[in-house]
Amino acid sequence: MPVQNHRRVRFQLGTILISMLLPCGSVAVGQTSSPARQFKFDPKIDVSAGFMGEMTLSRNEVGDFVLLPPPGFSRYFLKSQSSSNSVGGLSTLHVGLKPYLGFNVNFSYSQFKQDFSFYGGTIDHGTAAGYGDVGSLNTRMYEFTASYVFEGPRIRRFRTFGQFGGGGLLFQPISAYFAKEETRPAMVFGAGTEFPISPHFSIRAEYRGLLYKGPNYQTFASGSYPQQRLLTLTSLPAISFVYNFKSPSYWKKTSKRQWGPY
Repeated sequence: MPVQNHRRVRFQLGTILISMLLPCGSVAVGQTSSPARQFKFDPKIDVSAGFMGEMTLSRNEVGDFVLLPPPGFSRYFLKSQSSSNSVGGLSTLHVGLKPYLGFNVNFSYSQFKQDFSFYGGTIDHGTAAGYGDVGSLNTRMYEFTASYVFEGPRIRRFRTFGQFGGGGLLFQPISAYFAKEETRPAMVFGAGTEFPISPHFSIRAEYRGLLYKGPNYQTFASGSYPQQRLLTLTSLPAISFVYNFKSPSYWKKTSKRQWGPY
């Protein structure tokens, strides 16, 4: 009997000790297993307006050199095309339906100076005979493009994205009676990031590139201006102020006049 009582006391003590340890273990497990808070994607519609820089890659000495019979006779030509750097305006309508499904509608305006040159001729046993032409004009460029947009990785509150698409460019000469307006198809591509500063406003920084064949302004009848369409790359870095029609879910109201992320 004393042995049975002793075993019974030890069993009761063990049961009490286990019942005391279980709550502590559940608290510890609850503290260590809670996942870190993550941003989730929110469908959004926003509009933006801002400033962009415009830098066009110059095309210099794009030409050909051909040896022709008889020996010692050859023909050559050289082309160049460049545009001055400028500043313009950019406005965008963005709709994001899913992280991998969204689109932008872009409109931009800029004004710059374009320079063209063309040189050609022949070389006959060391004697060169050539011809050439140069020209420049001020022009306005209007961009109308639409692009597919996909979300990139999110770094804290920075949202990243990429885009590619196409559209058209309208080139409008300024005070040039011999040149006409011309439209050119273009491809647009780029990437950027966006940082929210309030539930409905954010700042967007992005790089966009336009790839197209430069205009010749339909100057075929003038006979005094280079007539060429060289493949051109224009870089358009931009900073825009964005208005979001719906505030993201990671913003909450902390007081009457204070907002902050979770």
